[in-house]
Amino acid sequence: MEDEPRLEYDTGGRWQCDECELVFEVYGMQDVDDVKRCPVCGSGKVWIIEEMMI
Repeated sequence: MEDEPRLEYDTGGRWQCDECELVFEVYGMQDVDDVKRCPVCGSGKVWIIEEMMI
């Protein structure tokens, strides 16, 4: 049986974009400060709502 996929890092979080108001989640990060832009509109005005440990 194959191993289940695992994330290299156990940090993630939920962000919100001030421009388009999208709420998005990112998992498997080394540092939550690595999120710089919204994945939909590309705005740099994103802020973390909730940091999560997986």
